[in-house]
Amino acid sequence: MHRRAFLGALTTACAGAAADGNWPSWRGPTFDGVAEGAGPLSWSDDRGVKWRVPVPGRGFSSPAIYGNRVFVTTAIPLAPREERPAPPPHETPTGPNRRAGEDTKKGPGKKGGKKGASREVEHEFALLCYDRASGRLDWKQTAARAAPHESYRPTDGSHCNESPVTDGKHVWTWFGSRGVFCHDMEGKLAWTRDLGVKLRIHHEYGEGTSPVLDGGMLYLKADHEAGSFLMALDAKTGSTVWRADRDEPTSHSCPLPLTHQGRRQLIATGSNRVRSYDARTGEVLWECGGLGMNPIPTPVAADGTVFAMTGYQNPMLMAIRLGGRGDITGGELVTWRNTRANSYVPSPVYWRGKLFVLADGGFLSCYDARTGKPLYQQWRIGVGNIFKASPAMADEKLYLAGENENVFVVAAGDAPRLLATNRLAGQRFVASPAIAGGALFLRSESALFRIS
Repeated sequence: MHRRAFLGALTTACAGAAADGNWPSWRGPTFDGVAEGAGPLSWSDDRGVKWRVPVPGRGFSSPAIYGNRVFVTTAIPLAPREERPAPPPHETPTGPNRRAGEDTKKGPGKKGGKKGASREVEHEFALLCYDRASGRLDWKQTAARAAPHESYRPTDGSHCNESPVTDGKHVWTWFGSRGVFCHDMEGKLAWTRDLGVKLRIHHEYGEGTSPVLDGGMLYLKADHEAGSFLMALDAKTGSTVWRADRDEPTSHSCPLPLTHQGRRQLIATGSNRVRSYDARTGEVLWECGGLGMNPIPTPVAADGTVFAMTGYQNPMLMAIRLGGRGDITGGELVTWRNTRANSYVPSPVYWRGKLFVLADGGFLSCYDARTGKPLYQQWRIGVGNIFKASPAMADEKLYLAGENENVFVVAAGDAPRLLATNRLAGQRFVASPAIAGGALFLRSESALFRIS
């Protein structure tokens, strides 16, 4: 079953979004980073940029696009930075939410725990709506004002990493500990929901798991250090449909909706288990151990197989056949594994039997998705490039947005081939690209671009 057949298993709403040239959520209309239609090949500061607009505040969330609107979330500090002694580190749990054997002694200020500057400063958490054709800011709505209780890594974090999601009638935002918000397309608040939780992220790496909209429900995955859970809200009202507790420490991957044998499921990765949940009830259908620690990449699925990955300590990429029940750890449904050149942050892309994996240090690998055999592995993209944005794809071209001003366009073939290197001076890209209607939308640390 190739991509066309796989798309047929998705919901009508998602298929409609793809046909209309929209990009309604972080991973696009089909939850895999792939857009229908074309995408631009080459551009520069003075060529191919249809518009560029500043984005206030700081945020690494990706744009959502529907019709003539582009939605972006951000966190705007309302007070200048204050130099003050660092607060004492909070105790890191060592109970059921912390995987056995993981180092729990590193505290704030230690390697991996360096703090950003904006703890205790009040922020405005806002949803911005831009005109797709011109880049004009049409409206801005403040969802919440709050002083975050935790900080973030200053080099690659923000207080706003969760991307918005829309169905063309409403747009939903999840600002983590600040709650969930639903606005209509004109910016009017439809409902808001305080989940009553302050997320405690390991080493204060920052909150940032985006909401997933599917089948009239909004799915929220909150893996943290003080009571992890996965829950489904009624998208129209914000009321809880179901909630499932999770025995997992911090992770940042999003749940993946899919249909197998007529049953809608959610695939959620974690340090302890990859689990499949019944999307209607929250029942765990199957679970599989063996993934590495701190899952950040969101899984993809095709041809009846889920591809789940971690790239931190004990890196692991697993291909898991759908259809199992109960604990399938170590069984024959895990068809292949890979421990080399996995991604720590970017999510993979599946295309026509190939799985593309972008390692953070700038190495691209391509695997035969059925067997796991490398078609190529650790192909280096330039020198000194760092990637945290997930690849996006259109017209058999992969778009790789890096932290060092460049966006690379690579052919999605069996052999590595660089098609273009596009530089936007002074720009650093951590947010993942979005592609809609033949245009590429890029969010840098300070601006939003439309490339045509």
